Amino acid sequence: MMSLLRKLLALVFQADARSIRRYEEVKHRIARDLVLYPNAIVRVEDAIAVAKREAGQRAKRESAYDLGLAARNLPSWYRGWLLWRGEKPLEAPKSLVGLCNAASRDDAEKQVTSIKRCLRL
Repeated sequence: MMSLLRKLLALVFQADARSIRRYEEVKHRIARDLVLYPNAIVRVEDAIAVAKREAGQRAKRESAYDLGLAARNLPSWYRGWLLWRGEKPLEAPKSLVGLCNAASRDDAEKQVTSIKRCLRL
């Protein structure tokens, strides 16, 4: 009976570790994207620039979805710990979507600042 309990606890901890690892991977991918973001704001309207900008927007939307899913799948104790540290993983996807929909450079910079604050980047 005791070995069954140990196995069940091990499964729970493995699931928690996978969820946390997934969240951290998505968070680091977003951090890398934000480093490259200033170079992606181009006002040139040639076909290549438009295609690159649209691809970037799709990637940000996917990141917003991935981050939201990863944050919701975090164990509650870990999510509480993140909040205690000042990290708001459930608010960051909203700012990522806002970044995709930003109409001006100022709006985009505000969203980037919000994302960095929410994820403590």
